[in-house]
Amino acid sequence: MRTFQSALLFMIVFATTQATAQEKLADVTAEELALDINTLSSDDFAGRGVGTEGLDKAAVWHETTFQELGLEPFFGDSYQQPFTLTAATPDPKSTLAITVPPGRAALLARLDEYVTVSWNPAATVVEAPVVYAGHLIVASDRDWDDIKGMDLKGRILLVEVNEPGNREGGIFDGPNMTWYGRWAYKFEEAARQGAAGILLIHNDQRAGYAWNVVRTGWAGEDFYWQDRPETKLGFMGWITQDAAKNLLKRSGKSLSLLRGKAENEDFRPIELGMVARVEQHPTFRQIEVANVAGLLRSSHPDTKDRYVIVSAHFDHMGTAPDGKGDRIFNGAVDNCAATAAMVGTARHFLRHRDSIPFNLVFVGVTAEESGLNGSRYFAERLPVPVEQVWGNINHEMTNVWGRTSNVFVYGAGFSELTGVARTAATGMGWGFIDDHIDTGGMSFRSDQLSFTRAGIPAVWLHEGNLGSDGQRDAGAKRQWYLQNRYHQVTDEVETDWDLEGTVQMVEWSVAIIHELGKLTTRPQMTPGSGMATAAPLQTTTETTAVELPACDSSEASIRRTLAEKRETFIACYKQEAAQNPSLQGKLLLNITVTPEGTIDTIATEENTLNNPTIQNCVFTRMKRTTFPACQGTTRHERYPFFFRTN
Repeated sequence: MRTFQSALLFMIVFATTQATAQEKLADVTAEELALDINTLSSDDFAGRGVGTEGLDKAAVWHETTFQELGLEPFFGDSYQQPFTLTAATPDPKSTLAITVPPGRAALLARLDEYVTVSWNPAATVVEAPVVYAGHLIVASDRDWDDIKGMDLKGRILLVEVNEPGNREGGIFDGPNMTWYGRWAYKFEEAARQGAAGILLIHNDQRAGYAWNVVRTGWAGEDFYWQDRPETKLGFMGWITQDAAKNLLKRSGKSLSLLRGKAENEDFRPIELGMVARVEQHPTFRQIEVANVAGLLRSSHPDTKDRYVIVSAHFDHMGTAPDGKGDRIFNGAVDNCAATAAMVGTARHFLRHRDSIPFNLVFVGVTAEESGLNGSRYFAERLPVPVEQVWGNINHEMTNVWGRTSNVFVYGAGFSELTGVARTAATGMGWGFIDDHIDTGGMSFRSDQLSFTRAGIPAVWLHEGNLGSDGQRDAGAKRQWYLQNRYHQVTDEVETDWDLEGTVQMVEWSVAIIHELGKLTTRPQMTPGSGMATAAPLQTTTETTAVELPACDSSEASIRRTLAEKRETFIACYKQEAAQNPSLQGKLLLNITVTPEGTIDTIATEENTLNNPTIQNCVFTRMKRTTFPACQGTTRHERYPFFFRTN
């Protein structure tokens, strides 16, 4: 816990001494950023928890700041976009009993073996048969369907977290978790299927965090707005892996064998012969919250209908309900540093109005910590047409530990905005990390996800792993923060901060906006990127053929694309080879690809492997493969796959 005055004095002095001789690429100072961070993270805002006066005070701070800077209200004559959240507090006396006939019901221990929440006030008692639904993924863009037309209405679904093949060389995106692996997707899919309830089987590795994170996060008040699909479910919850194993064993089933089946494309939901009964009496209350947004108009007539949104959330976790000493979650990094970067970007363009290539919207979104509620509400209710928004630049837990020589984005691969961010970074002499592995699903854990799902290209800007000297391990400091400060009362201003790292993120934000201004067409969403509800964008100006490589060029070749995806196809062989080490051979395919980059035909010319499982796997992955679009005619090529043991 700290006072605003003492921390502010420290930060102004510290930031001034840390100024570098490097020419500024953005017209914002570390002192200005320090003032914003210290103000919002002070005890005066009491941790900015949803439903508290501290959060209301933070909303007023944003409105006042935007007004003083000279931004226009974005919502007609108002800076604020108010909406109502429902707060649901789980019943501490709720019960979960599972019966395996002809035995007696097994009563599970709340918090130790399961957690449940409900957004449905009428569902005080839910009793239904249990179905193992694998990963509960229905993804036409990945040619994957775990349901296979089975009617799951009124069933309680036992579901794996993450996705099949979440490992190096695996299907979907290998070790990178996609949207389909996130618990939020699975809860929505259960609602779409008409299920009575859903229990996710927790596993540290597959979830990306330990059971205590689930236990803490799902034991308290939960927030939502009324037209969310999950309100149709009787309950949503998690069950420990050990509890699931024991219950399945009693029913004559094996969790490991079920998981093995769920890894295959021919998986179908399995009736378990169990009946689950959840009895609960949660309490509900209504809370008024608001997003806050200001508009900076471009003076260029050809950009009057084009917008870029710069965002950062301002809510945090409030105060600890019990305990001694410091109880305030100040959230200095999460997310006051990001708010400072967002406001800093506004300051730069207000000082350089003639250089604004777009109408710029600066938005402080609320209720991020409770499930991205604010950004989702904002993105789905924009006061301008979604197709006029060319991108969202999101700031989250922004770097406060000094400049880095490289950078990356979360949300890479979801849209062409990643390429714009890369160009902006390399243009300033920074390395761009293309192969960052998002094992924890971070791309789905901040507000850029809400914009992506609404069909708006979006990225979360992130510092890289090397300091500006190319040697300092910047990634180690981030990991230290995540282990020792993240979502703890100790997330406060530290003496080792160097806000030149925050300035760098403002510089990158400014550069991305200028790079967007050079484009003649709106960045596109990436088909097959795992965003289940994000529709591909349609622009009024299509890319012309002369901008594309010829179909016979190396950039557009079939061979080059397949060579780059070598590990994806080798994965088809690994499982079979493990059972038959002598398995080897050649699969020669005739392939044609359209100028648009989609598979036209696949034919087998030679097959000395003679293994239908591998051939079907290769064919399926081939159909999912996208190739570069090109100018000209359909490409045709004979491509061999060689499979052999080492």
